[in-house]
Parts: sequence; C-alpha cells; structure tokens
Amino acid sequence: MQFLIRNKLTLLTFIIGLFTTFITAYKLDQEKHEQIEATLLIQADKIEREIKQSVSELIFIYRWLGDQWLINGQPDRQLRKKQIEKILLNHKHVSAIQWISKDYILEWSEPENEFNSHLGIDLKSFPSLFEELEFAKSTGQAVTQLLPHDGKNDQMFTIYFPLGINEDNAGFISNVIHIDNYFRNIVRLSIDDGYQVSIQANGMDILTFYGDNFVNYRDVATISTGFLGGTITIRVWPTPENLAHLGKSFANYVLIFGSLTTVLVTFITHLLVKSIYQEKKLYKTNIALATQVEERAKAEHNLAQLVEFDKLTGLHNRQALERYLAKLLEDKPNDKHALAIFDLDGFKEVNGVLGHNNGDSLIKRVAQRIQRIIPDSGYIARTGGDEFAIVLPQIDDVEEVSRLLMKIIRAIDSRFVLDGYELYLSGSAGLVISDKDNNNFINLYRSADTALNKAKETGKNKLTVYTPELQIDTAERVELLKRLRKAIARQEFVLYFQPKVDIRNGKCTGAEALIRWVDEELGMIPPNEFIPIAEDSGLIIQIGEWVIEKSCQQLAYWHKLGFRELSVSINLSGKQLQQANLIDLVISNQERYKLPTNKIELELTEQVFIENIDLSTEFMHQIRDRGFSLSIDDFGVGYSSLSYLKHFPVDTLKIDRSFIKNLPDDADDAILAQTIVNLAQNMNLKVVAEGVEEIQQLNYLASQGCFIVQGYLFSKPVSSESFTKFLINQHGHFSAHDEKPSKQA
Repeated sequence: MQFLIRNKLTLLTFIIGLFTTFITAYKLDQEKHEQIEATLLIQADKIEREIKQSVSELIFIYRWLGDQWLINGQPDRQLRKKQIEKILLNHKHVSAIQWISKDYILEWSEPENEFNSHLGIDLKSFPSLFEELEFAKSTGQAVTQLLPHDGKNDQMFTIYFPLGINEDNAGFISNVIHIDNYFRNIVRLSIDDGYQVSIQANGMDILTFYGDNFVNYRDVATISTGFLGGTITIRVWPTPENLAHLGKSFANYVLIFGSLTTVLVTFITHLLVKSIYQEKKLYKTNIALATQVEERAKAEHNLAQLVEFDKLTGLHNRQALERYLAKLLEDKPNDKHALAIFDLDGFKEVNGVLGHNNGDSLIKRVAQRIQRIIPDSGYIARTGGDEFAIVLPQIDDVEEVSRLLMKIIRAIDSRFVLDGYELYLSGSAGLVISDKDNNNFINLYRSADTALNKAKETGKNKLTVYTPELQIDTAERVELLKRLRKAIARQEFVLYFQPKVDIRNGKCTGAEALIRWVDEELGMIPPNEFIPIAEDSGLIIQIGEWVIEKSCQQLAYWHKLGFRELSVSINLSGKQLQQANLIDLVISNQERYKLPTNKIELELTEQVFIENIDLSTEFMHQIRDRGFSLSIDDFGVGYSSLSYLKHFPVDTLKIDRSFIKNLPDDADDAILAQTIVNLAQNMNLKVVAEGVEEIQQLNYLASQGCFIVQGYLFSKPVSSESFTKFLINQHGHFSAHDEKPSKQA
C-alpha cells in the first residue's frame, strides 16, 4: 500500500502515459480511416462529375443538332447518316439515334439494327413515356426513360431531346444508350488505379468494376445522386494492395514506445495529431483545387477544338477563318491580302465509288499536301466537304501568289493510293486580292467563290483570279435565270429530234428528244447555256416534266401515222432523280398516250449516274420492272464505266462522241470504241454510236458490229414537223447519201 502511495505520481504518470498512448493510437487509427474515406470520396466525386459532364455533353450535342435542324430543316438521309456516324464514332455507348415526329411516331432509327423493328410505333400508347414527352415539349427540357429489360440484352435507357417548344415543336431526337457500356466508359475515364466500383440503381447492380468483395466495410465511400428520374448509388473501395498503401500510420510505433513516455510525450503526440489533421485538410483542399483546374483546362481545350478546328483534318474551320480574316482586315486595312478557295474536281464521284471512309482519307491527304506548301505566314482552313481556303497576309507580288497556288494545284493533280485503288484527282481554285471593294470577309469570300466557279466552268484543274468582269458574268446568269422563269410560264420551248438509224437497212429505229429555247428577244438559246442554270435553280424539274409529256405526245402521233417501231429517248438530269414522283410522271404519260413501255427509253449520263448512284440504282430497278428501256449516255468517260453494268438493269450503251470524232485514224479511240462494242455484245446490251459525221467513221463502226448510229451524217436535230415530213416522204428510212432533214430545219 505504501509502495502505491509512495509511487502514486509515478503510477499516475505511467497510467496517464499509457492512457495517452492508447488514446493517441486510437485517434491515429481513426485518422487513417478518415484519410482513406476522403481519398475514396474524391474518387466517387470524380465519377459523379464525369456522369454529370457526360449527360451535359450529350444534351449539348443533341440540342445543337436540333437547333441546326430547326434552322435549316432536317437534312436528307445521306447527310443525316453522316452526322449520326460522327456522333456514334465519339460516343460508343450510344446504340442508336432515333427521330420521333411531333405526332409522337417513331419515324427512323440510325444505324439500322434491332431498333428498326420499332419504326412506326405510336408512343402515345405508352402513358408514362407520353407524359414525359409532353413535359419535354412544353418546357424544352430533355427527359429520360429506362427501356424495358428482357433479361437477355443489356439494360438500356433513352434520352429524348425536344426540337422547339409547344406549337413550335418539330419533333424529338432520342438516343438509345447501353447502361453498362455508358457507366463502364465513365469509370475508366475518371477513376485512378487501385480502386473498385459498384453502381446501383433502385437497388439493382448496373455496374461492378473489378468486382472484388469489400476489404473492410469501414473503407467504403458511398455517394447517391439523381439519375434517370431516380437515384443511383456509387460505392468506391480500394483494392487490398492499395488499402495497405493508404493504411500506413504511426499507431503501432506509438503503442510500442508510448508506454515509456511521459506527459511531455503525450503533449508532443497531441501536437502531432493536430499537425496530421491540418495536413489532411490541406491535402483535401489541394486535391479538389487541382481537380477543378484540370477539368476547367480540359473543358476549355475541348471547346476551343470544337469552335476553331475541323475534326477530320485538324485545320481551322470556316468560323475560325472568318474571325481571322476579319481581324486581319481590321488591323492591316491598307495592306493587300490574298484569299484563295480550293475545291476538288469530281470528289462526289470518288465518295460514290470508293465510299465515305476513303473519301475522308483523301481529304486528309490533300490537307497534308497543302500544309507542306503553304508558308508559315499563311492560314489554311477547311470550309466544307472538299473545299479549303487559304489566306496569305500582306502580299507584295500577286504573280508570286499565283505561282504558289498553281504549285498546290499540281500537288493535288497527282497520284493517290487509297485502299488499293490508284486515283488521280484535280483541283480548281479562285483567288481574290483585298481592295476597297473587297475589304470584308463576306465580299472577299463571295469574290473568291465566283472565281472558283469560273475556273470549274472553263475546264477545271486551274486557277482563276477574280476580276470585276466575273461579277458581270454572274449578273448575266441572274438575268438569264429571270428569262428562263418567264419562258416556262410562256411555253417558249420546242423539241427537236435526232434520228437513230440502223445502218444495215437505213431504217429509223428511234429519235432522241432534245429541248430548244426560243426567246422572243434573244432568239435560239443553246441548251448548254440554259440547262446548267435550270439545274442549279431547280427549274429543270418543270422543264423535265414538259419534255417527258411532249416527247410521249409526239411519239404517239408518229405511231398513229403507222411508224409503230419508233422509240423516243428522253434525257434525265440528276435533279430529276431526286423528284419523288418521277416514276409516276413517266407512267402517267405512257398510259395517257397509250404507248408501249419498251418504246420509251430514259437516258442517264454516266456522270449523273455516278453522282446519284443510290437514287439511280433504285430508279433504274423500279422503271425497268415496269418495262421501260434504260440507256447510259456518254459511256466511257466516268469513274467506273464497267463495274456497275453487271449489277444494274441497263439496256443500251451510247458511246460518247469524243471516242467517235477521230475514228478510224486515232488508234486509242479505235481500241476504246471496239472494247465498248465487244463489252455490250458480250453482255447482250444494245450499243449506239453518237456524233457520227463521216462515212469513214460509219464504215469502221459497222466493221466492229455497231449498227445503230446517231449523228450529222444522217441528220442534225430537227423540229418535229421536219422529222415527220421526212418519215412520210422516205417511209421511215434515212440514208447518208439522201437529202438530209437537217437542211429543212
């Protein structure tokens, strides 16, 4: 007892020291778990922020796409498909993008997959979804909906984006998202190594990332957040190896040596705990600040890339070009600056033949060649599908600029190899130099574009420098367009016909209908002057309808006179192929004038066929199924003269006049003509030679087995009256030695 009393201070010191040691060890252990929890919460926060950022990005993309469709109208399927392919390329978790009409009908789904079986469904028959869509329509906010889960496929959900509010609503864009892929990509992008994750929605696991059991139920961070109109729970815990790394502390050391310490050690320990707490707090603050800085920098970089640069080539886009050029003109108004616009000749045909992936590869190759030539002071942008713009600031010598641009044209006019295909391209360019009349972006760009169009009109693969006279040409085109509109209303057109003759017996087998315009002031206007304007303006649709009707009417008249073996050939343009009622129009005229379908031949040039290959294919099969004849005009000058013949229902090949002109003296033309004739014979196709003007050409073609010809040797195109008169007088026979009906025209 006395020992205890005598050593009570020592014992008290020992007890206080021992108590302090255990308390200190306990607190250090608590601090360890709090630090682990803080680290886990940071990881969970990163996942939560990535989810919210991903949803915001999706809403931004589809709201932007919706605004574009509201302003410009919903694009055609090809452009729409291209836009959707770009979205799907960057968002692998998106399974499909769909369009719901303002009447709540599911009208289309891209790409084609299992969701196409739902097309035509009336979403009003799903009350909960209809209520959500009504809410989106009235508020303009996006809404989400879980899709029914059949237990076989992955769980999915859909986000619906309204285009317009209330009466202005044009419909909804929706996307179908694989929940597992969506959250798995988010976790991979946001979480650090050494952590495991599970995500639950409504008590159901929708993602287990790594999937080990909890190492210690104390070391789990849980966050609940709103998602899909409900709540998702995010749990994050460390792997065993990471937990061992995070769980290091001084508790064991304090426990071993603390029993030998005094109140002073206890006091020092207290200071140490306080220091650790402050360090932990500072650590959390630094981590949060660093995360915010990193996310802000990432968002600013992505926004700059989206606003300023073309995604395919990495070049500046049109908006960036406009800002750059406007500032250049503002800062250096008295200096001369050059703007050139480049365009690839025939790029649309390359896309049609080789596919859009190869087309994109070609665009990147062209961009690289241009970049290698442009000096460091130059500014290059991709302003459209196959269009590039170049700015050369503060120039002194226009000739030097022209030489540089011609160097680019020559670089484009060389060999490209794409996916095993050897391809040769050409490019055209328009150049304008800033001056008092061209001192802003709009005027400069319009002038350069005018020069580019002139380069294409005058042969392509060349550079045209803008002059005021080019603007006058544009004014003349505008005036001619005004006259053309009046000509349609006044019916100022007439049809001329050129016979197709079987040279074995001189019999006229048919006639090609060719339109002529007789203006009351300007007289006869050649087709090559007004047809391009009609196609650009869309007036070719009305003109084409008139040609089809008048051609059928004239053929019916010739049949009534007894010339029932005659057929008529009617030329179609690319614009007409886009006409929804074209087939019905042909059929209605055939039925109206009671004509055999095989006596109406519809002609497509090879260029029109390739430029509109999807429309051409559908049209050709439908029109051939109804018994009409089809021919390919100007055969041999296109990109794929042979590849499509075995797949498409063509009846006749018309050899282009460029191959006939120098027969039989030109050996190359002779071989080409012979090859086309042999090809047609081997494929059981008819063959017609155009532009036959000399008896030597006729004899050569006959020797090769081509017996149907068309050209000035027999007759140039003549009016229907002259053609009819000659049919009656010559009993339907044409001779290269008789008086030609062309002399009567």
